[in-house]
Amino acid sequence: MIINYKNHPFLQIRKKIKKPFLFFMTDIKRTMDLFETIKTLPKGCILIFLHYEHKDRHKLAKCVVTACRQAQIFCLISNDIHLATRLNANGVHFPEYALHKINKRPRTKKHMV
Repeated sequence: MIINYKNHPFLQIRKKIKKPFLFFMTDIKRTMDLFETIKTLPKGCILIFLHYEHKDRHKLAKCVVTACRQAQIFCLISNDIHLATRLNANGVHFPEYALHKINKRPRTKKHMV
């Protein structure tokens, strides 16, 4: 099955910005202040929310998705399609070690990548 993302909101913003892609991966040990970091990231970049070890990952992810939306940053939740769908994130990131779990494209919302 071929999926056409030509009209996806992410691509529309990327066309306007015309800058190289920037991906930022959060890390509970290396990202000291996640929300200050979000404020410094350029519009249209992609933040991949990891924070697997965080004691309240769901609550933190909700705040991060909201902050990213306000900053016009695309937020992908790593390795948790249910959380990403529930929070209406821009998409899901699957680490290489988790790819074997996926045997077909997971059911997501239309806007998700």
